[in-house]
Amino acid sequence: MKHIEIPEVQRSLYIPENLMECNGLEYVKICHHLYEFSLGHITYEDFKVRAITELLGYRFHPKKSSKSALENLCLLSSIMEGYFEDYDGAKQIKLDFIDLKIRHIKSFYRKFYSPGEVFQEMIYGQYADASRLFLQYSQTQDEELLYLITAILYLRKKEVYNSNLIEAKASILKSFVSKAEIYGVYLQFAAFQKYITSAEVEWGNQQLDFSIIFDVNEVQTEKIPGLGADAIIFTLAETGVFGTVKQVRKSKFWEVILRMYDLRKRDLDYQNLQNVENK
Repeated sequence: MKHIEIPEVQRSLYIPENLMECNGLEYVKICHHLYEFSLGHITYEDFKVRAITELLGYRFHPKKSSKSALENLCLLSSIMEGYFEDYDGAKQIKLDFIDLKIRHIKSFYRKFYSPGEVFQEMIYGQYADASRLFLQYSQTQDEELLYLITAILYLRKKEVYNSNLIEAKASILKSFVSKAEIYGVYLQFAAFQKYITSAEVEWGNQQLDFSIIFDVNEVQTEKIPGLGADAIIFTLAETGVFGTVKQVRKSKFWEVILRMYDLRKRDLDYQNLQNVENK
């Protein structure tokens, strides 16, 4: 957090320096500008100025603002650089958070809830369907897919996930969910994907490297988006541990992924043992 003092109006406030530090309201505000940037509607410099202006609660009028005010705003906008990281010479949104910023989305008479911290309430079917659309969006940037991902991940209380109702539900969400919110949901899922495919996850007293389950290079180049996630369903269905394909899809995500980790770890250990014996 960046502490800022504004003596002229006797105001003191803290500005989040990245998405991890944002609260729910700040996160959605920033996601509005991140979405515009991702589509190429605004430049990187535009994003920085608009985002800091939003967080400061400052009404920016270029023609009415004094020169010193504009200079100060440009200086403060450098805080927004922490929302990005450089990747192959391009600015990429920094996804270093795993806590859900958007806990629910609602209208006057509807309320849909997130899948919980670290997606603990998510079933594997939700993950498989969302990951497939997630990969499609990265290739097409079709806004419709963001509504579908939100419809998959956010459920009403006691709602049982049904993949056949996703399109109808997405149509309902369009009537009251903002673009900033659906893009925020997308970024949450992107951060979660990054977490489970590239980081060591603490589980109990152990550090588990889930990257052994997901071949990132394979997932990025596969012809059928989401096949990696679906392949896990068929692999576990073949073992009979969770039952049929339908039963695997209805099982909790973390139960499925932990079992898959165990199977993959045993397979790798066996391969390593075979390699040692063959030397």
